[in-house]
Formats: sequence, structure tokens, C-alpha cells
Amino acid sequence: MITRWHLLETGYCRVDGRVAYGEKERGKVNCYATCALLHHTEKGWLLFDTGYAPRVVEATHDFPYSLYAMATPLHIRPERAAVNQLPRLGLSPADIQTIVVSHFHADHIGGLLDFPEAVLVCSRDAYAAVAGLTGLAAVRRAFLPALMPPDFVERAVWTETLSATTGKPEHRDLFGDGSCVLVPLPGHAAGQIGLLAAT
Repeated sequence: MITRWHLLETGYCRVDGRVAYGEKERGKVNCYATCALLHHTEKGWLLFDTGYAPRVVEATHDFPYSLYAMATPLHIRPERAAVNQLPRLGLSPADIQTIVVSHFHADHIGGLLDFPEAVLVCSRDAYAAVAGLTGLAAVRRAFLPALMPPDFVERAVWTETLSATTGKPEHRDLFGDGSCVLVPLPGHAAGQIGLLAAT
């Protein structure tokens, strides 16, 4: 069961409101990169995404990855990185047992390298959509290869291998107890998933 949870804001980018929210929102708006920190009674601490981290700025320094920062100007402060917010909660990076990656846009995987011991859970389709992409092909998918752990595949658990929930074969039970159910969220990115947590 999930006993505690925190929503962490890790920075934001500035985008055209019509692109982000449709015709009713005009002008530039802030798009915040958040991640969720949850505690499971038996499985320990879980992160859903990792948000931004300072290395996103480093990863967009050179062309063509600089196009990402040009299209979505970044506002990232080191103290807002998920890893740097853990101490105020009495935690360290080693306390994070599991990270669920909803999809591979840079604002969701910016902090992956800060958690070298965590199990990484994602959709195989989401990973396949970006695996091996570099240069402009990666930027077109809002993907920055420099943010990926080199041992990602070795640490990965694919959602497709998890047990399906009763009556909903497309929903996957992360811990086998119904506390964290992974659900498909098609449309924004290939293989994107969400998390239903019983708090």
C-alpha cells in the first residue's frame, strides 16, 4: 500500500500556450516538469518520472540538441532537481528503489542518472521509440540521449511483462497488490503510461 506521497516540481520551460493547451491559451506559458515520490509499505520509495535536472541544460548545449532548448526555453535550478529535494524529506538517492518512466521526453527523464541503483520500469514500446536515436531524429521526439543511463536495458522491467489487473488486460499491476497500477496513456508519446496509486 502507498502510505505517503509528495509531488516535486523540478523546473519549467516556456512554450506557446496554443501548442500546449489549445487555441484558448495565447502567449507564452510555463510548463512545469513534476515527478511523484511515493512510499510503498513493502517495496520502499518509488519515483514516477524524474523531471528536469541541471544535466538537461548541459545536454542541450551543442547543436542539434540546442534546438530543444530553443523551442522550449529552460528554467532549471539545481536545488529543484529531484535528487536535491530528497534530503529535506530525510532520503538519499539510494532510498529510491523503483523509477517508473512514463515516456522519454527530456522533462520526464532529466534526473534518471541521479539514481544508479533503481529498477527502471517502462513500456517496451516507449523505449523502442527512442532507442538508438541521436541528432535531429532524437530532438524531433523531444529525446536527449545524454540523459539515459548506459545500463538502462539491464535495469529495465517492461510493463508488458507485469501481471495484468483483473478485468483490464491493458492495465498492469506494478507490485502485484493493486497499490500501483500502470495504465496506457496514448497520444502524447509512444508507449506512454500513467500510474494509478491507491493512497
